[in-house]
Amino acid sequence: MYTSDQLGIILSEKEVVIPKISVVLDQYLMLCPRLPLKAQEYCQFGVCRRLLILVACLEYFFSELPPDTNKERSREENGRANIHLHAFLINVSGIIDNMAWLWAHSIGLEQSFDLEKKKTMIGLFNKDFLEHLPRSLAALVGQYSKWHEFLTHHRHPTAHRIPPYMIPYTVRNEEDPPELRNYMPRYIGSFGGEYGPIPLHFQSLADANTVLSLLETLLTEMKARHV
Repeated sequence: MYTSDQLGIILSEKEVVIPKISVVLDQYLMLCPRLPLKAQEYCQFGVCRRLLILVACLEYFFSELPPDTNKERSREENGRANIHLHAFLINVSGIIDNMAWLWAHSIGLEQSFDLEKKKTMIGLFNKDFLEHLPRSLAALVGQYSKWHEFLTHHRHPTAHRIPPYMIPYTVRNEEDPPELRNYMPRYIGSFGGEYGPIPLHFQSLADANTVLSLLETLLTEMKARHV
């Protein structure tokens, strides 16, 4: 279980993050009409659509899997939790790709490259794409490289291999009685993986904050180009 101090931080952060996502969403919606047509598509139907999904997942995590809970979940409850976890991870990863394509079309990169043939180059954390990013965004990408490695470690299995899942509970010893089980919401990929059980609320808020930081920096750069 979280300590009372940790719980206070998590709940306070949630009250900041979810409204902040809504503000950023509105700013992107206002920017969309000023962008080239293809960039508008990635802005409105990529970035903005995924932000709505991330908000829905975060609200589910806190309403249906509250961080202060320590009770057993039914199989059905755990199944719904897994659905929202997978949706969250896929869309955190997807919004990163949408940002890259949004920037590429907002600077007219398709006039220099056949983007269909070069689409593997388009990626916010792709080394070949860094030279096309503004300095402020490229610096942030470098700062978050370890976070992106962690994200892809869970995103790729979610889409292609063994998906992460919500752990029903953990015990210190196999012979511990049921009353000593820890039901704190956590997820894991595989037991032989690099990362152990991950606290759901702590990590999802950290992921959301990272996405917001990248989105705000990208927004500033695009506003400067498309006044």
